Amino acid sequence: MNADYQVRPFDNEMISRVYESEMVHDFPAAELKPLPLILSLVERDEYLCLGLYREESLCGYAYLCRSSKVPYILLDYLSILRPYRNQGLGAVFLKLLQETYNHLAQGIVLEVESPHYAVDEDDKALRTRRIGFYLRNGLRKTNIISSLKKVDYQIMYLPLKKESNETDEELLQSIDKLYRVLYPKPLHDEYFDYLSLV
Repeated sequence: MNADYQVRPFDNEMISRVYESEMVHDFPAAELKPLPLILSLVERDEYLCLGLYREESLCGYAYLCRSSKVPYILLDYLSILRPYRNQGLGAVFLKLLQETYNHLAQGIVLEVESPHYAVDEDDKALRTRRIGFYLRNGLRKTNIISSLKKVDYQIMYLPLKKESNETDEELLQSIDKLYRVLYPKPLHDEYFDYLSLV
């Protein structure tokens, strides 16, 4: 199935189009970075905006933060477009990211909303399902938690290299540096609440 799909970078026009047509519906406003910030990160070569394509049809997108000072990349957004959901494409996309971008980093870190802070049972079930999806696709839970704009996250990790043997302490230091790329001053104080080991 992977052979039917390709990961390709977006240009600025496509970044803006996907932001306005998809991201504003796929993510809560509190979790969505302003489009000008995303475009400025891309311009500084600190952000990758990628599409999952089947031939010329866009099926999903992933936005990742990177830094030359950090051996990991942060998966900031991942979504499959509505017509293509529940077909296993999230797993396909993650696998292609591993295969295509393992030269960029030792691994991928990402934030998932913590089930401990769910607003109700439906929200808790959704968060638990999301974590289960990532666990089935090779990620592991870390002992790192963060809070951004009052949204509490658990950090998960996907190694991209077989010899990868990082500790949670090392990951935490790298995530802190990536957050400072994503949220430069004065945005850092507005977005960032905490990052710590539990």
